[in-house]
Amino acid sequence: MLGTAHSTLAGEEAGAGASAEVLALLAELGWCTWPTGPFAAELSRAVEAARAAGAPLTPEALRRYAEAMRAVAEVDVDLALGARDPAEAMHTVVVGTVMVDPVLLALRRVAQEAASADRA
Repeated sequence: MLGTAHSTLAGEEAGAGASAEVLALLAELGWCTWPTGPFAAELSRAVEAARAAGAPLTPEALRRYAEAMRAVAEVDVDLALGARDPAEAMHTVVVGTVMVDPVLLALRRVAQEAASADRA
């Protein structure tokens, strides 16, 4: 259900193709994903753009980010599975994706402040 809702929100067709690095990372993590779907390809483009801009996005850093996001995804799935029926689950997924993404970004910024202060 999450994949269907996200693909609909993304408005992208399958087949764009993910990079070999992203496919290898997903396999190494043991994640059951759609390798020709829009999100593996989106991740590949985002990694490429970040590196082109000079971000120090090493394979190890990418893996650590992926592991942190898996914990976030587990919360998303738990919330969707807690719905009373499929319609409520779909609503939870769509609203959660659109409205919770800014919350996650803000939490990241606050966590960066805390991590920085802890190391000062």
